[in-house]
Amino acid sequence: MNTEFEAFKLFLEKHCFADIEKLNLHSDIEDDLLLMGDDAIDFILAYSKEYNVDVSQFMAADYISAEGGNLLLKHTLRRFFRNQYSARKKLTIQHLLNGIVAGKLDESIITS
Repeated sequence: MNTEFEAFKLFLEKHCFADIEKLNLHSDIEDDLLLMGDDAIDFILAYSKEYNVDVSQFMAADYISAEGGNLLLKHTLRRFFRNQYSARKKLTIQHLLNGIVAGKLDESIITS
């Protein structure tokens, strides 16, 4: 695993609920880091501040499920019915690391 990812794990330990040792570069912010709704937004803001990443053009609604209802139930359903249940785009640890390098997190970074 690369050294940037190993260093980023320290940040993840403070801000997410997942088992850090099970994560990889393809781990998804909701499905694997277990961050949804306001928790995911708070995570993105902490990431922005910690790594000086401009998130002003990040379209959170495309990548993060809205708060409301039973988040545990939504998460469980999404894990079993990934393609049928959600039109949410995938945001991975690799995207976040790319954002650190670029100094911004937006569609151009995520889709490159």
